[in-house]
Amino acid sequence: MSLRRASVRRLTERQGNLMTTQQSLDGIAISLDQANDRACSSEYYLLRYRWRVLMPRLRGPRILELGCAEGEMTKFLAKQFPEVVAVDGSALLLERARKDVHANNVVFQQALFEEFVPDGKFSSIVVACVLEHVQDPIAFLRRCKEWLAPKGRIYIMVPNAYALNRRVGKAMGMLKRLDELHERDLRLGHQRVYSRQTLAADIESAGLEAAHWDGILLKPLSDAQVQNWDPALLDAFFEVGKELPEWCTEIYVECQAPIVAKGR
Repeated sequence: MSLRRASVRRLTERQGNLMTTQQSLDGIAISLDQANDRACSSEYYLLRYRWRVLMPRLRGPRILELGCAEGEMTKFLAKQFPEVVAVDGSALLLERARKDVHANNVVFQQALFEEFVPDGKFSSIVVACVLEHVQDPIAFLRRCKEWLAPKGRIYIMVPNAYALNRRVGKAMGMLKRLDELHERDLRLGHQRVYSRQTLAADIESAGLEAAHWDGILLKPLSDAQVQNWDPALLDAFFEVGKELPEWCTEIYVECQAPIVAKGR
């Protein structure tokens, strides 16, 4: 086979894989709609608690949001910072975000994270519920590292394998192991759930260092059971979760490029 023909074949295979992945992301969004699962929706209750943890710590002026879904977090970001780039691999979700987010300081881009090439550097990169989806989280984090402006940070949120709700599920026989992927994980397209130890290992392997750890919402039961609770009750669990971050439903961590001491 000639080099030119081999090159064309590789490009065709790559484009086919790209299309298949984008279609699978749209398929996940459709399956969530059919199951009345709000995880990618602007109505998802957990978004407000992610924002409460994230907002006081973000740094501007330029923000990259990877995995914007329907754009609810994007709205918050657009109100606080002068420039936001929001990226998602699903054309379906991005279409909804464009219709729902009315802000002149937001640029939406459809791209798989492995394919995305940014224009410039960012003060903050928000990676909310993304690492559990990507094929190679270490390679992905290495790419994010290259997009950071000086003193910039990556803000990561992932599902916690050791969360209270998963512990309860295991005690009820619904999970054999805390890190087992259950039916909803698979519906969401999760390839893994994290412990603090496994997430720290991925961060270190990517050449980054963790600067701050936290937890997001102490949740005793499943999403389907708690999402319609009185907001005051959910707020109380959020406050209690501040004392028990290792039991919260999501792990939150900020990471940065290693700081090199002057004179070295």
